[in-house]
Amino acid sequence: MTDTDAVIAESISKSYGDMKALDGLSLAVKRGEMYIIVGPDGAGKSTLLRILAGILPFDRGQAKVLDNEFPGEEEKAKLNLGYMPQRFGLYEDLTVQENLKFFYRLYNLPHKERNRIFARMYEFSGLERFKKRLAGALSGGMKQKLGLSCVLLHEPSLLLLDEPTNGVDPYSRRIFWNILNEFKEQGVTIIVATPFMDEAERGDKVLLMMDGHELASGTPSEIKSRWKESLYQAHCRDSREAKSLLDDSGLIKSSILFGNKIHFVPESEENIEKIRKLLEDHNLLAGEIQEIEPELEDLFISMVANE
Repeated sequence: MTDTDAVIAESISKSYGDMKALDGLSLAVKRGEMYIIVGPDGAGKSTLLRILAGILPFDRGQAKVLDNEFPGEEEKAKLNLGYMPQRFGLYEDLTVQENLKFFYRLYNLPHKERNRIFARMYEFSGLERFKKRLAGALSGGMKQKLGLSCVLLHEPSLLLLDEPTNGVDPYSRRIFWNILNEFKEQGVTIIVATPFMDEAERGDKVLLMMDGHELASGTPSEIKSRWKESLYQAHCRDSREAKSLLDDSGLIKSSILFGNKIHFVPESEENIEKIRKLLEDHNLLAGEIQEIEPELEDLFISMVANE
């Protein structure tokens, strides 16, 4: 571990009975970095964050969080980290302000600093005008901002966030990420676990996970540079029907649905015109077929298919 590392984990393994949640996973996160862990449900993201938060023991491997060795120094690490699980324990029958006061007392923070810290929480969250509203009456996005406020009360240098935008509307997701970027600019190290591939693009570094192990890691551009084939996109009137048609045509190697679009890899460049004619003959093509740069989701699905 170097002076620039906030978190390092080496060959971490964790099992629940016969189920292996993490299988020799390693990662390194630099101070001030936005590090995104991406994978589907069951990939091991939550287990990894709980280990890094110092609340879950692991079976094998070693870790160091904010210069504290795991196992052994978890309690010291907790003084400078904030952990927000998938279901953060807000008290829905307390108001916004009462929740903040409760968690402030829980952290045993000095009373003389409370007004300053609350003012900061209200400033970034925009919750001051709702401070007398019950937490249970908040929207999903506002609950997430309140949850983030509660884990930031002790002004940690490391944030661990487990699927913080799950179930949140697109506008609130964007606001939430803007808030995270503000804290990153202030030097806070942030590790976010998410199932959303588009959120991975926001990270300085990304870890793609599946079944407790790494599929790929690096910057988004480094990961996408692994794609070596031509990739095309077709806008379709019925993308599911079009995908089924292409999959059965023998003209493509693979295809992925993206809403009303299909990303596909042709068997050969000569097949593009045949693919266009096939879709047009079935009245499915709704625009031009274009060659595109791969997205992380293209890479992820391709890697899973080749596992």
